[in-house]
Parts: sequence; structure tokens; C-alpha cells
Amino acid sequence: AAARTITTGNVTGATSLVLNAGTGGIALNTTGTGAMTFTATNIFDVNASATVSIDSSGNAINIGSDANAFAINVGTGAAARTITIGNVTTTTGLVLNAGTGGIDIGNTAQVRTINIAGSSASVNQTVNIATGASSNGTGHTVNIITAAPSAGGDNVVNIGNVVGSSTITIGGNSALSDVFIGTGATDVILGGSTGRVGFFATSATSKATISGSRANTEQALKDLLTELAAKGLITNSTTA
Repeated sequence: AAARTITTGNVTGATSLVLNAGTGGIALNTTGTGAMTFTATNIFDVNASATVSIDSSGNAINIGSDANAFAINVGTGAAARTITIGNVTTTTGLVLNAGTGGIDIGNTAQVRTINIAGSSASVNQTVNIATGASSNGTGHTVNIITAAPSAGGDNVVNIGNVVGSSTITIGGNSALSDVFIGTGATDVILGGSTGRVGFFATSATSKATISGSRANTEQALKDLLTELAAKGLITNSTTA
């Protein structure tokens, strides 16, 4: 039981080192503050027919933490598998950072479904997109389906398309916020056949029915102005 350096093998020519074991396996242990370092000037490959685990009970696990400009591939083998990152234990967080190269999710030519916050989540969840202030003064740009389908057909964007009570807010509360809907040769339909619509912070109402006789334009105009005001489209300041 003495501290010593034990060297096995050498790096001369085609020298190799082979460690074999039966069912008892191979154990490499270090105690105290001693580090275990593996250095290869060529490929370093780890294969197993069972689970491969990398764990640390006392500090961070770093993969690709050196400043080397080479790709890091996880789960890129051509096999159907489920790749899980992170967990849902208490305050666990997940951070994705990128430089000017950006972040691509599902950017290949496969038919797929991408769920954010879960398609069957049983708890309330909040999804924020570009909610922080821009630091360079140019503002954020959020694009949703800005290209036409390559094989024809139509793009479909569903927001709040669920059965039940939902509040959907588009646009901020700043006087500098502009909201454009259908800026090109676009058909815009507001409200379903049994839906209700309100404007300028007026409570939503059903599709209006204008009554009165066209022979009595005063009564018909009065009813029209009343209905338009009810939807918030005008302020009816007319007098009798």
C-alpha cells in the first residue's frame, strides 16, 4: 500500500494493449481527488450491447465543452428511436443556445408532428415566444408559415382551435403596436356561423340582424347604427 505510478505498455510503433475479462467485467477506480483521463489521437469509440451510462454524483457532466469547432451528434444513427433530453423533476430547466447559425427544429423533408408543451398535457402550461425586449433596438420577428407549399395545396394555421373557453390575444397593449391581418390578396373571415365578434374592446356579440323598412329609412338607419355601436365599430353620437 504505497503511492506509485504504474505504467503498462508503451507508445512505440504498433504497440497495442488489450484488456480482456469474462463475466466478472473490468473495473477502473480512482479515489480522492485523482482524475481519470483518456486521450486518443484518433477515434475514441465506446460500444455496448446494453445500456451505456455517463453519470456524475458530485459535479457537472460536460460534452463538447472544449473550444473546438466540430459537430456534436446525438442520436443521428439511421434507426427509429426515442431521444429524450431533460426531465420534469421540480425546477429542472432546459436551455438551448445558438449563435447566428440559429436553431432548427424538424428542418428536413419528412412528414411529422411537432408538439410544444405537449399534445396531451394534463396541467396548465405557458408557452412564450420572443416575449423579452430586443437588446439591439430592431425588435423581434416571429414568422409562422411564410412560404407556399411546394406541391400546391393550402397552408392551415390553427390558433386556439379547441373545444372550450379560450382567450386568444394578438398584439400588445402598447400604442406602438400594429397588427396586420391579410396584407396581400388574402381572404379574411372573422367569426364562425354561430360565433360572436367585438371590436375596440367591446364585448363580442352575435351576427347582427338589421330591422326596419327601407321605405322608412330613418328607422332602418337607427337600427343599423345601434348594431354597429354594439359591436364597437362606431360610437353612435347621432341625435333624434
